[in-house]
Amino acid sequence: MIESVSSQKIPCADIRRFEEQPRKHICPKKIESLARSIKEIEQRKPIQVKVLPVGTKPPYELIDGERRWRACALLGIPVMAIVRNDVTEIKYQFLESVLANDQDRLTHLERMEAIWRIKKDFDVSLEKVSVLINKSFGWVLQHAALSKLDPEVQDMMSEERPPKERLKYSNAILLPKLSPEKQIYFAKLFIAERLPKEDAINLLKKTGNYYGKAQDELAKYRFALSQVVVRSDSLFKQRNSAKGFLTRGSQVEVQKYLDKMDRAAKNLAGAREVLERVWQSMQKESKSA
Repeated sequence: MIESVSSQKIPCADIRRFEEQPRKHICPKKIESLARSIKEIEQRKPIQVKVLPVGTKPPYELIDGERRWRACALLGIPVMAIVRNDVTEIKYQFLESVLANDQDRLTHLERMEAIWRIKKDFDVSLEKVSVLINKSFGWVLQHAALSKLDPEVQDMMSEERPPKERLKYSNAILLPKLSPEKQIYFAKLFIAERLPKEDAINLLKKTGNYYGKAQDELAKYRFALSQVVVRSDSLFKQRNSAKGFLTRGSQVEVQKYLDKMDRAAKNLAGAREVLERVWQSMQKESKSA
């Protein structure tokens, strides 16, 4: 609860940024735009600050309103602020900052980091985090899952990248359950093709599962392939020379070897098919890289 609700003018230089706040990316152009608005119609909404221990310089620290504070600093004017006396612990200040900054749109990765920070600070479940930040449990789970993305994929979501080169959040949330290699492969593909979510889902259903199965099948056939390669030459030669079988053994023995060769040939053909699929996937990946 806010104990003090009256606002006052405070020099911007007397306020320091809350270094642990979740918002890391602030667009300079938006600050300039906000500064022009404040210059024209004045500051409508005060920022929120807390008083630091006596002797600390600067004496105040931001809780909410970094963009307004920066805009006023750009204009060289004092900022209208409410001084909060009820925020003492850092974890509560961080939570307040998350709630306030969400109105100014935290990036999806900033939200992800904030969720895990709050979970750790308050020692609660993700479901409880959803209550603390007033979001649905599903929303929290989706953002929390972004932590499972490979760092290279997370970098593709950066707001500093041009929009056409940026991985959309709606597509990024489709990737956490994949291996890092597949995450990178499909993230690049999503960006290159500029796929909407539904098309990305369909691509994963067709290509993604197929690509994953190819890897699994390759492992499955590895042992069989090693056995087939060792025996294939002699088995196929013997099959092409049926007379040799007839002179050395009974028809039952001949049939037994023919059955073995049929199984070996089937395994070898299957292994070759899988290898060809994997090779085609590797070629596509190298072209899109």
